[in-house]
Amino acid sequence: MKVRMPSLVFVSIVLLAACGSTPSPEQSAETGQMSIEEALALIAPTPEQAARIKRYAQLGDGFATDQALIISDDQEPYPIDPYYAAYEAYQIVRLFDLFEDLTLVERHDFATALFADLPPHTNELREVRAFAIANWFDDGSPLVMTTWTGLLSGANDIPALAVLFNVPNGVRESDISEVRAAGPSVEYPRIIIGPDGPIVIGGDRWVYRLYPNGHATGASVDTDRLPTFEDMTSALERANLADAYLRDGDPSNDAAVVEPLRTIINEEPSPLVAAFAHLQLSFYFLTQGDLVSARGMLDTLNTSGLLEDPTVADTEIAKVARVDMPEILLVAQALASGDRSVLER
Repeated sequence: MKVRMPSLVFVSIVLLAACGSTPSPEQSAETGQMSIEEALALIAPTPEQAARIKRYAQLGDGFATDQALIISDDQEPYPIDPYYAAYEAYQIVRLFDLFEDLTLVERHDFATALFADLPPHTNELREVRAFAIANWFDDGSPLVMTTWTGLLSGANDIPALAVLFNVPNGVRESDISEVRAAGPSVEYPRIIIGPDGPIVIGGDRWVYRLYPNGHATGASVDTDRLPTFEDMTSALERANLADAYLRDGDPSNDAAVVEPLRTIINEEPSPLVAAFAHLQLSFYFLTQGDLVSARGMLDTLNTSGLLEDPTVADTEIAKVARVDMPEILLVAQALASGDRSVLER
């Protein structure tokens, strides 16, 4: 997570055009332009997508998911580290405040469905899964998400997983109650291949970079330009740089965050920045698969009194410390072990 005073900010990157291997619709031989019929056919959902729209509208409650792309038995799925999967899935859980809409088990299942059995990387833009959360909008419409694999343009050919939402753009800057009241932007968010490349039909989106070592991150981190901790002039900058180190897809520099974060925890006079450093160090232990130390750091934060400080108590940092991270650690444990019984609390 990255923080900008006084609250958490989730960072997104722009979905890029995939390779042009997918053919565009036929154009008129005489004019080179699409006819009205061709344009309407291009925009219309596929029969499979239309069937999902109908089913999702009839959901009574809970969470539904559909596999849009099934990999063959001779293909190895793209590996995603379970510790990163839990952490990154909760970025979306927090973004849409799904704590009352989904049970803890369903939040685990959401993380599983988001990252499990991703198809092997290709240059082709492909729909992977669709999700729906019943009655999420005030008018009773479902929150619908779809996931797509492709490439990030100008990012050294890094594979990406794009999550499209049927909410208007700007959800990160909006009060979530206002987003619910506004209603869906489309019934089914999707990407179509137009004559000039991919076209997004939907609203806001989230994009994960997928690294060969199994790391998945929703942060836009330029690994070639990361500064050193010595370059930073404030504790907040160092804490944010730690986040970049942990989410740049390069595990070789992860251990470099420990000493700067411990220094902030021990010496920083700002309760908000000190609390943030505790969270970052807990996240570091999570990325290493050390759930005992990750929980220990959370316990230290919760008993330190920092979360009760007036500058911290009502911030996203306090919410993440009290709600998100404890659950993330449970979900990560369940994903790593395959044992969902740890979620029964």
